[in-house]
Amino acid sequence: AIWNTILSVRRAHEMVTQGCLRVLYQPLVQLADGELFGHEALATNGADQPHSRCEQLVPAVECRAGGRLRQLFRRLAVEQAAALPSGRSLLLAITAAESAEPALVGHLCQLRNYVGNSRQLVVQIPDSAVRSTADFRALLACLRDVQIQVAYDGYASGKARITEHKDVAPDFLKLATSMLKSVRRGADRQRQVQLIVRASQDLGARVIATGIDTEADLEVCRELGCTLAEGNVFGPPQHAALHRHPSDAPPKREAPR
Repeated sequence: AIWNTILSVRRAHEMVTQGCLRVLYQPLVQLADGELFGHEALATNGADQPHSRCEQLVPAVECRAGGRLRQLFRRLAVEQAAALPSGRSLLLAITAAESAEPALVGHLCQLRNYVGNSRQLVVQIPDSAVRSTADFRALLACLRDVQIQVAYDGYASGKARITEHKDVAPDFLKLATSMLKSVRRGADRQRQVQLIVRASQDLGARVIATGIDTEADLEVCRELGCTLAEGNVFGPPQHAALHRHPSDAPPKREAPR
């Protein structure tokens, strides 16, 4: 176990110093009209499947290199997103631990200043990290002051948990992939998801369905009232240049420090 930890830290340092992260972008689509809403930034080192949180590329380890790795990923994600169609949202993930770090807001503000008015930033916070505390409410207030939207990621609870979010309501509620898979089990599960969708709408939050791999999945999400969806049915995660529309000429910007 000790040797594995040493290897994990070493690998994290190498990824930071050599900048060997690769960023892929998963399309996010509006279910009402099929229009592109934005992209979620996914990290990969070129050998593994893409992950929304780059620290999953190495075994979990808490160290300074891990924090720098996450910041590097997000910086690369906004830089390379300049090649994506303008005017679309960009979803960036943070960890539960980061949500309690005072330096997080400054880092996200730098990214927000970098993208300017070219796109909307959406920060994905793990639903397990959501709490009705003064420091968490302050985090949400700071993000909204700089016009950064918030999504609660990986939601897999029932309607009751939604009501707990009343004082810290997000802009988006992103369902866990397991929620859609379980919907196929029967009408009871479908009604549960519908209640979640309605409760979210009452809070002003749009629901994002994930793991949509077939047209049948897509139709179920529409019937249940989900607003947005992502999954392989819309195409696999790709490099930014492959998403770019020929008419979109990305502006040149100074890289964030």
